[in-house]
Amino acid sequence: SKGSVTLPDGTTAWLNANSMLIYPEQFSDNKRSVKLEGEGYFEVVRNEKAPFFVETDGMIVNVLGTHFNVKNYENKETIETTLLSGEVEVLSGMSKGIILKPNQRISCNRQSGTYNLAEVDASDYIIWIGDKLVCTNEKLSTILHRMKHWYNMEIECKKGVSLDHRLSLTIRKESPEEILKLLTLISPIRYTIEGDKIIISPK
Repeated sequence: SKGSVTLPDGTTAWLNANSMLIYPEQFSDNKRSVKLEGEGYFEVVRNEKAPFFVETDGMIVNVLGTHFNVKNYENKETIETTLLSGEVEVLSGMSKGIILKPNQRISCNRQSGTYNLAEVDASDYIIWIGDKLVCTNEKLSTILHRMKHWYNMEIECKKGVSLDHRLSLTIRKESPEEILKLLTLISPIRYTIEGDKIIISPK
């Protein structure tokens, strides 16, 4: 399940499903450090005397005060950080840290240490922190894009799928399969689920 927690310094952290955050009862005066397994979104209270660090098993995010998302699932090849506002420095296998700007995402490969920096719409990457996902008269392409981030699953559309078809729906705690079954009733599509990947094909 998803949830949020307020840390000793007033920072708020949201945790996605199957995630864990380890932090002390009280931070030191010159450093605030937490360890994340899974996915977390942080709104960090600014304190220039005590930088805030999010540590994973392959990446460290160093920040003074900002809003950002970190994804670190053990079964994924990459670790990701996406910046919404402010500025963060990402330390990984690189010789020096990479400074992210708002609406940038960096993904680092666990094995090779290589990284990719991309321009994104950062708001897509925190869709999951809401208690519901509302789509009103949206194209199927937009709904599937949001579902990808809501469920943290890859979605592949086969050739011939009518992605301009418009729909309205609200997702709360339904499983991907429940929503996909609904979509097949009101859209000319069919689906299969293979692990954490959804494949959409035309009827």
